[in-house]
Amino acid sequence: MNSRKYDTGDVIYRRGEAAGSAFELREGKVRLTWPGPTGSDMTTILGVGQIFGVAELIGGGTRPATAEAVSDVMMSEIHRDEFIRLCATDAEFAKAVVRPVFDRLRQDAGVDQAGVGPEPPPPPQAATVIVPSQLLLHPAARELARQMDSGGMRIAPLPFRIGRKSSRPLEGGRSSVELALHDTRPYSLSRRHFAIETHNGGYVVRDCGSHHGTIVNGAHIGGALAVSVAPLIAGENRIVAGPALSPFRFTLSIRGA
Repeated sequence: MNSRKYDTGDVIYRRGEAAGSAFELREGKVRLTWPGPTGSDMTTILGVGQIFGVAELIGGGTRPATAEAVSDVMMSEIHRDEFIRLCATDAEFAKAVVRPVFDRLRQDAGVDQAGVGPEPPPPPQAATVIVPSQLLLHPAARELARQMDSGGMRIAPLPFRIGRKSSRPLEGGRSSVELALHDTRPYSLSRRHFAIETHNGGYVVRDCGSHHGTIVNGAHIGGALAVSVAPLIAGENRIVAGPALSPFRFTLSIRGA
């Protein structure tokens, strides 16, 4: 993936161009414009964390819309070969990026071709009641494995907070999180991103007011959403800290005592 920067007013791509990559918006806003059914143009504004250009990349067609930066923009660009490789080797990536596109296309019956990113998550279900157990956190992305033990780490005691390593620790040199990870601009990880907690006899992930939000077993919480808590289940859980293409992807294993 490459980082791309655009100034206000720059055209990122034009309608009718060949689609060779998809984009994730990291900073700023982008306008998509395409012809409406009555002949007048239709537009939508994309915000931070949204992914666009995926539908036409999958279909191998041309761009159905023109994308223009309406503010200074920073994006991650993922080319076709890298996209195919990730879909084939990274189940979490495929679930987070590809499934929402097909769900949207199926619901819209091909009417909306703008391909504007994931739908809002369903309301969280009640957490499965779990007896006191062992929680093991494993890295689920190559970049993250360089910072964590590939064998996993035990999460105890709770709450256990995870966030970005900061040069400004709390008074006395203490960190605001139990697991501090290195990240570079444009940041995916907030300084205090999410916490693993107990709730009503089970376990939950709580987004700690992060900028990009958190994805728990496919459900988005935090960020611009009002929902900040998602339940965890016994067995394997998938957690993505940040937008869908974030390298901060974890597997959390919950095993009963």
